[in-house]
Amino acid sequence: MSAGIFIALLVNSSEAPFIVYANNELKKTDSIRKVFTIRVIFIFISTILFIFLAIALQDYFIKFAYINKNQFLFLIMAYLGIGLRFFFGSTFLALNKRLLNAMYELMTNAVSILYILALYLFLGITLENIFLMFFIAPVIAALFFIPKFDFEKLFPLKFDKKKFKKMLNYTKWT
Repeated sequence: MSAGIFIALLVNSSEAPFIVYANNELKKTDSIRKVFTIRVIFIFISTILFIFLAIALQDYFIKFAYINKNQFLFLIMAYLGIGLRFFFGSTFLALNKRLLNAMYELMTNAVSILYILALYLFLGITLENIFLMFFIAPVIAALFFIPKFDFEKLFPLKFDKKKFKKMLNYTKWT
């Protein structure tokens, strides 16, 4: 729950503007380098902000989520995995690769189900293991789907201050 709040505020809030601006840039330039650069900056800042706030407010997080300190570390890992999942999904959508996005989501969900089944059969289901699933499943799926990115449409990164301001303004309202 507590990681979900930060995902919504810090990661998802920039997803819609990223996809909208990326589609426009893709039509005009056949790349999304400028918008992708901005998205990477947003995700980087959001991740640093989450980790900083999570550590600074660790006791409040622990009390709010009814978890212990060990589980708290796994919660941070869950946040990172969920953030990665949204990052990959939105990048595929921004590149107009809807089928790849669906396949990535399907693989992430399949890995999650297999992971839970393996836990149930061999180790036992714990909160730590469930948090870990939210990290492991997107990472495993990402390893298979990284080669599917159109890297020439993403790199080299290119910063555009005007677009950054527009996306930041749009992000404030989503």
